[in-house]
Amino acid sequence: RSAGPKASDHWRKDFTLCQGCWVLFSKGNYCPVCKRVYRDSDSDVKMVQCDACEGWTHIECGGVDICTYERMRVEEEPWGCPKCRGELDEASS
Repeated sequence: RSAGPKASDHWRKDFTLCQGCWVLFSKGNYCPVCKRVYRDSDSDVKMVQCDACEGWTHIECGGVDICTYERMRVEEEPWGCPKCRGELDEASS
């Protein structure tokens, strides 16, 4: 399977990311917990932004239930991601 449309495209990060996903990952567009990349236009994906690092985390990965997520969309509520809370070890970062 090809890593991208160009012959020069190759797999990155231990063969887990194609060229397009690598670009997103390099920009920081990935969940710090599960490492899945996202596009800025992925408005249908439920994510919350960390106040400390300003990164985005899937609500499932951050332990945010749907009621809290809906409230956070309307009200300013401080939130820190698992990485900034020190809940992830360095090997998973």
